[in-house]
Amino acid sequence: MQSFSRFSMVAAVNISRFEGISMAPPDPTIGVSEAFRASTNEMKLDLAVRAYRTEELQPYLLNVVKKVKLSSLEEIFLNLFVTLDGVRQSTFCRNADAGERRTQRGNHKDIFNDARVPWSEYRYYDPKTVGLDFEGMIADIKAAPEGSFVLLQGCAHNPTGIDPTPEQWEKIADVVQEKNHIPFFDVAYQGFASGNLDADASSVRLFAARGMELMVAQSYSKNLGLYAERIGAINVVCSSADAVARVKSQLQRLTRPMYSNPPIHGAKIVTNVVGDPFFNEWRKEMEMMAKRIKSMRRKLYDSLTVKDKSGKDWSFILKQTGMFK
Repeated sequence: MQSFSRFSMVAAVNISRFEGISMAPPDPTIGVSEAFRASTNEMKLDLAVRAYRTEELQPYLLNVVKKVKLSSLEEIFLNLFVTLDGVRQSTFCRNADAGERRTQRGNHKDIFNDARVPWSEYRYYDPKTVGLDFEGMIADIKAAPEGSFVLLQGCAHNPTGIDPTPEQWEKIADVVQEKNHIPFFDVAYQGFASGNLDADASSVRLFAARGMELMVAQSYSKNLGLYAERIGAINVVCSSADAVARVKSQLQRLTRPMYSNPPIHGAKIVTNVVGDPFFNEWRKEMEMMAKRIKSMRRKLYDSLTVKDKSGKDWSFILKQTGMFK
């Protein structure tokens, strides 16, 4: 800018309207994965991956999923629009209608915080026994305000690998009923605990058999190897048909602004696997994967007991289930 034979320099400073947004804290799981990729150690092993892997450390594509993907392509392309209802599920039984929702262990607190839902933790892991702090868990559930939602993991607990026994599940159900709590199950690893889809759903079915109203957030990311599809279901068990209609209407109201017409590919894969003729084949593949996980636990236990001379009892590795310990 020239003025009276003198020059002035004007520098433009662009201040972002997002300047006041704070930096989000680093995600612990993603941080481990990033450190793994940055490492040049040839012996490195990525322990952040929370999905089944082959001996070559590659994702395992289930044979049943391969078949269904090929057989369902035409059906997918013909169905341009689907309803707000989602996939079918396998927690209670096959071929029961369900909607969709997200939830998993690492995100529970974030989900509740985002929704501004107050929460508190109950005791679960006992470092002294490397097992379940059952008495502490029961005491905390009893102390919760009547009518609280109680978040429970159906099987293959993440991150401890410690599940209640059938007798302990009965006691948990007793306390939940006594306090008129609402059980909310997170079922992300059905099949990975025992290798049996029905056995791994027994905790949820126990509560349902008592006539309790409950909710189940279910994921097929792990037990069908569909991590990239992000397919799951929200199951709500109500005590009356009228309540079912009203709850379903509210779930549809929530999903309408989120996605309206949900992605169909993953939903069709799950629907076709859970239904005949692929269901039994899925059972067999789940048994194979769970058996291999158990054998890896045995190998880890055997190796530690041979190399560790401290006298530490490593048997908890064999008692725990699923992919976590």
